[in-house]
Amino acid sequence: MAVLVSYATAHGSTREIAEAVARQLSQQLAPIPVDCIPAAATPLLSSPEGNKYKAVVIGSAIHVGRWIAPGRRFLKQNEPYLSSGNPDVPRVWAFSVGMPPTDDDLAKEEVSMDKWLRERLRLQGHRLFRGAFDKADLPWIIRLIFACCVPEDKTRFGDSRDWPAIRAWADGVGTRIKEEAVPS
Repeated sequence: MAVLVSYATAHGSTREIAEAVARQLSQQLAPIPVDCIPAAATPLLSSPEGNKYKAVVIGSAIHVGRWIAPGRRFLKQNEPYLSSGNPDVPRVWAFSVGMPPTDDDLAKEEVSMDKWLRERLRLQGHRLFRGAFDKADLPWIIRLIFACCVPEDKTRFGDSRDWPAIRAWADGVGTRIKEEAVPS
């Protein structure tokens, strides 16, 4: 049995969250191996190379209300396998990383992403975390549009990651994996 943490990142914030999740799972599930791999480099889960995983955690950055392309590609390639009723299919958890400006926006986006993911997967759980977003990462024309046209209360820049919440979520996932790995 092994656990996969796969991620799609744009500027590194989601990768850092995935690495923290993988570290937490490694500590909790030792000696079970935990692989942390970019979504674009993850083997097809139904392939012999990818079939070793008994649990999968997939995360993606959200841009303009949807997962970025490598995360969506991962889902599209693995959806038939991960949504099947086969009991040997790994359990799947997901996390999204976005920068909604308010807590209300965060809650709405989390519900929206959860619904979208559950339409595609037999999802065990999902969580939306705030990430880190630097205005300098935007192309100059988008920075100009933000400066002139987007109200400040509709944007959020900086590092808003809640590391204790991320570790606690990973602990919850690890607990569920352990419960399912130990026969009653």
